[in-house]
Amino acid sequence: MVSASGGGLAYSLAMKGLTGQPAHALFTSAYYAALSGTTATIKSRNAQDAFYIETKAMLSKLGLEEYEKNFKKGHLTDPTLPFLTDSVLQEVNIPPGPRLLILDHIQRYNKMVNRK
Repeated sequence: MVSASGGGLAYSLAMKGLTGQPAHALFTSAYYAALSGTTATIKSRNAQDAFYIETKAMLSKLGLEEYEKNFKKGHLTDPTLPFLTDSVLQEVNIPPGPRLLILDHIQRYNKMVNRK
């Protein structure tokens, strides 16, 4: 963000020169910094979501999308799905009914994969 801010300031000075208004230079500098920060945040979220593709699909199939945040909070990523237990799901505050559905789904999925 700092480098983007400097880039915005340099851009403003190049376009308006030293005779330009200081307020314009500061605004351009702040705008570039904010744009840079927003882009970095979006990229970070997309990178994190890559670890939850199977998890999101499973929760969606079961109609349990509301518990996606619980999985993310507990860092229960796609590679951890085969290792989920009742107690692990309980630790991330998933109620008994949804826990049973999730564990049953994972058990059926693992049987299907092992048959192939």
